[in-house]
Amino acid sequence: MKKFRDMSIQERREYLESLIGKKFGELETDLETMNSMIENVVGRITLPLGVVFGSVNNQDRIIFLSVEEPSVVAAANKAFKLSDGFFGEYTGSIMLGHVYIKSNPSIAKIIRDHLIDIERLAREKLHRLEKYGGGFVELKVDDLANTRGEFTRLEFRINVGDAMGANIINSFLEEIADDIQNIIGRRATLKILSNLSIYRRAIVRASWGDKLRADIESKGIDYQQAINDILDVISLAQSDIYRKTTYNKGIMNGISAAALAYGQDWRAIEAAIHTYSNYFQLSLTNFWYEDGKLHGKIEVPIAVGTVGGSIKSLNHAKTLLELSNVKSSGDLAILMAAVGLANNFGANYHLAIEGIQRGHMKLHARNIAISVGAKGEEIDRIVNEMVKNNRFSYEYAKELLGEMR
Repeated sequence: MKKFRDMSIQERREYLESLIGKKFGELETDLETMNSMIENVVGRITLPLGVVFGSVNNQDRIIFLSVEEPSVVAAANKAFKLSDGFFGEYTGSIMLGHVYIKSNPSIAKIIRDHLIDIERLAREKLHRLEKYGGGFVELKVDDLANTRGEFTRLEFRINVGDAMGANIINSFLEEIADDIQNIIGRRATLKILSNLSIYRRAIVRASWGDKLRADIESKGIDYQQAINDILDVISLAQSDIYRKTTYNKGIMNGISAAALAYGQDWRAIEAAIHTYSNYFQLSLTNFWYEDGKLHGKIEVPIAVGTVGGSIKSLNHAKTLLELSNVKSSGDLAILMAAVGLANNFGANYHLAIEGIQRGHMKLHARNIAISVGAKGEEIDRIVNEMVKNNRFSYEYAKELLGEMR
């Protein structure tokens, strides 16, 4: 049987259908629907859609990535292939919504005196979520100060179930803010959800043992030296902000590409993860060597939804969630964090063992060959020549194509 990468696109689709037992549904959304989603629509754009195969929580899973950058899909697949499996958990679906009121000690006291009333109203307004396993969880109050004065912040903690939760929370805050104004006699300055979803964290662990050793030694490289080099490369992200930025980008290669594929709010996810990393001074991933294996762990806030929002409108989101057999928002978050850890491992492995450009440029050579007009077998022939001669340029590809024709 052909390797998946050697199949035609149609053969890959048919293979996936046989593997999953489901038909590959419609991916494109019609322009009329898109015109109702945002303003001033003039068309739609597309990105390549790739597939990652891996074991997550002892189940074979298929994860889709939408990305234009070569090597992202390949790196994730290799990380899963060399691993002993990925294992993940999700901390829950609690999101935060805030009401800010310009305050003073007297107003702050009135608010605190009426917390029971505000909690009761919140519970009533969010009662409908309880049948989905969600609802009001808790109310916290804090006092803040800045150059504009003093503010009291009411933080509503809400379980949004399998929804991403932005629409649910913002609608609720608009309503509860009016009630709070009636109680304390002062209008809210701001009512808005927070995208810093610290109570919706995906935690994934993985280890790489004998298969990693065999892969390294097949290249004629000393295994223990390679492990030390990998850990040295990783350590620099913990001591150098310039390295940390690119290190985190490697993680987001997987997470953002999965967010795009599954119709998630990748801007909110990226904002949460970068704030979580920088404000709390946390490394998104950690690696260590123990008992003959390289171990890795990722912990990131990921607020995603499998119901509501744009998922109902975007055909590709509905189709790919079904093909990946996503069971819940927590399940999706674990898959996304897993592919983030996989890409992080892949980047560190190549940086330490091969250098990032060697594998990357081999894949990029296909883009160069296509850009000069190569077709079919011409693409492979040009790629092989570019790799053999270590010459990756538009001019050289054009020269090779001219010789073939």
